[in-house]
Amino acid sequence: MKIIHQLIGFLAFVSFAVLVSCTSIPSDVKYTVISEVKNDSINKVNVDIQLNKKVTEEVLGLIGEKLKADLKLENYSKIWMFYYLPDMKVGSGAWATTHFTPGIEIKILGATQNQTDTSVKKADEVVGKIIGKWKEDQYTNAVYVIYENNNQTIIRTLFANGQKSDDQLKSSKESSSTRYDYKSEGFNGEYFKVNANNELEFYNKENKLFTKGLPLK
Repeated sequence: MKIIHQLIGFLAFVSFAVLVSCTSIPSDVKYTVISEVKNDSINKVNVDIQLNKKVTEEVLGLIGEKLKADLKLENYSKIWMFYYLPDMKVGSGAWATTHFTPGIEIKILGATQNQTDTSVKKADEVVGKIIGKWKEDQYTNAVYVIYENNNQTIIRTLFANGQKSDDQLKSSKESSSTRYDYKSEGFNGEYFKVNANNELEFYNKENKLFTKGLPLK
């Protein structure tokens, strides 16, 4: 009988440990509150949060619930939380959201980690010499690879939905950067630069930098 009681106690401990591990934020996930803006007149608060990496919807829910408690926001009927990755500008589109109105609604607006991993794998499958690979999460949620094949320089865009596009480029040197322009028309004067830090910079026709792609191994 004593052995049965010990076994029951052990199983209860294991079940508790598993439950805790499944409802805890992973230790390698870090997040920082960037801003907290309250509007008491409409009982609403907006919270901007930076993540150190992409996470699952489950982890987003855990972070949202914890922040709601830590920031003492339970009395607000509308709590809108916006999550940004390290390479993203606040206010230019979040990667994910957890909104409480008052129940929680979780959305990943950009590419998930699985989608990015799939795109990176496909980037390695190009035929030719790879010049560089990058991921851009702010505007396109895509992976880019510039490569050379048959004396042509090509940029392949791999979107989160599995689609891809190839476009020919022409290159030129600019100080410590390499500039890449589209060979064909129809891109409204947009072009790229690979800077000294091997980041892929995106420019519009007014020569304004509007986003960057971070280099991938």
